Amino acid sequence: MNITERAAQVLQEIDEQLAICEKATARPWEHHKTGYAVHGFDGGFICKTEYADADAAKRRQENAAFIAAARTVCPKSLRCLKTAIEGQLKRYLSNRRFGEDTALPSWQDLTALITQWNSK
Repeated sequence: MNITERAAQVLQEIDEQLAICEKATARPWEHHKTGYAVHGFDGGFICKTEYADADAAKRRQENAAFIAAARTVCPKSLRCLKTAIEGQLKRYLSNRRFGEDTALPSWQDLTALITQWNSK
């Protein structure tokens, strides 16, 4: 699979993840530092954290804070990554017309972004 095909595949996966984000309850979620619940912008209950083991029980507040933050950070991050990949892909395709040496920096940047997406 070449770089443009890999980029297209990653962009499709990002769009799929953004669709999941957009289907969740809208607006930022909140976590109150004294509890384990996550609430919507209007105070409506979203979820509460549970625990499966002792370590998770100690981290209920941290887990709730992460869940609430992810509602805002995840879609923003995905949109930023999508914009960066689209920009580097456009730059790569434009520079490729002038030869491989000219296209190499944008190819490297695009490869780095795609590799980050595919890393675990």
